Amino acid sequence: MRKALFHIDWNFESVPLPILYAAKSSRKAFVKIDLNLQKPLTLPSILEITKLCWKSKAFGYTYDLAKANAVEAVEKLDSLRPSQRLTHYF
Repeated sequence: MRKALFHIDWNFESVPLPILYAAKSSRKAFVKIDLNLQKPLTLPSILEITKLCWKSKAFGYTYDLAKANAVEAVEKLDSLRPSQRLTHYF
């Protein structure tokens, strides 16, 4: 039996976006991810989830989404008048 690295209490945690994206990519990926997340995580289960994320291009999707959100945030901050910018940060 493999030693659990840690156990996640999903009542208090949310599933990271790359894992959700990978699970949505196919029924087979969903089943594998769901089975792995229902038990304490071991190194093999973490590696399997990571491979499913790579295969589905979940990390690239997450990176592109974060990059787009950062660009949008900077544009919105740049549109504020100087006095509004100062009050926004303090």
